[in-house]
Amino acid sequence: SKERRNSRLGYRPELDGMRGIAIALVVSLHIVNWPPGGFLGVDAFFTLSGFLITTLLLEEWQVHGSISLRKFYLRRIFRLFPALVCLLLVYSLFAVILGGSARNVRLQGALYGITYVANWIQALDLPFPKEELGYVWSLAIEEQFYLLWPLTLIFLLRLGGVRPKRMK
Repeated sequence: SKERRNSRLGYRPELDGMRGIAIALVVSLHIVNWPPGGFLGVDAFFTLSGFLITTLLLEEWQVHGSISLRKFYLRRIFRLFPALVCLLLVYSLFAVILGGSARNVRLQGALYGITYVANWIQALDLPFPKEELGYVWSLAIEEQFYLLWPLTLIFLLRLGGVRPKRMK
């Protein structure tokens, strides 16, 4: 019904323009190193993702009286993981073909990328192919957020005694 569509918390088409601007800022940073500081686009994208994920989880809580972590995590896996696997398989293949002294660092970088820990590896300044895979830190942070936030939100909803208001 129209009333139900208007009361949905999740997807907001009016935010697509903001997401587009955020993506354009990230691409611009990588191509022409602008805007200075460069993280405005990433910050905006993280904020929008956080909003979307939180509102989708709250909507599920309202509609079903619970949040299915299994369904949530499966949706997250099927959204970005297949593309990341393809990218890192091709990258690893090139690392093996090119060989050389950087081969092991490249293969380790692919492993760190696929396990979503590249942000920690870079933060600890461990060997990592930053020039080639430096950007996977943002995927790692996003996936870590997806891992922890739904559990935290469920805990907070239960702790606060928030009862779902089931939509009709």
